Amino acid sequence: MMIRGALNKKLADGLRFTTQQNRLLTKHYYEYPESPEGFDEWSKKLHHILDESNAKLPQYQN
Repeated sequence: MMIRGALNKKLADGLRFTTQQNRLLTKHYYEYPESPEGFDEWSKKLHHILDESNAKLPQYQN
């Protein structure tokens, strides 16, 4: 029973993190620059968000 509870908490934490990252990415995509001058900074921020997601998601998996 304790193991099941721990797995449910782990799943809930993973879903919470995924939801937060999804909101952040959606907001970021809406901030896509209108001119090419802002693209490099926008792209750097995008990759930072994705790298953070990729680094943290494995801790929520089996």
